[in-house]
Amino acid sequence: MSLLSLIAVFLIEQLQPLDYRRVVEAPLAAWGDLVEARCNAGEATHGAVAWGLAIFLPVALVWALYAFLHSLSPVLAWLLNVGVLYLTMGFRQFSHHFTEIHLALRMGEIDRARALIAAWREVPVEMWS
Repeated sequence: MSLLSLIAVFLIEQLQPLDYRRVVEAPLAAWGDLVEARCNAGEATHGAVAWGLAIFLPVALVWALYAFLHSLSPVLAWLLNVGVLYLTMGFRQFSHHFTEIHLALRMGEIDRARALIAAWREVPVEMWS
């Protein structure tokens, strides 16, 4: 079942690449900010609690949803697998950028490679100058 999930995600990703920044990165940043705002009191134990909430709570919720869907139908559980993999893998979000940067470096165009990295990471080019 896992192999079929991976194959399905690779096919879906080729047909419909995920807008990673909007769909995954922004909500995760907001979740991290919320957990930090609620749990950061300056002590290491608070950081451990925040990390546990930020990681284990979503994992436990997805696991519970998977168990529930699997009790209804294994196909529904498989669809959840595909959805979670689609959101978390995101190979295509890096491959195009990597190819362009790699090509610029091979051609000796360091400034172009820096500009491509800056555009990809949405930071000023001056950071690498």
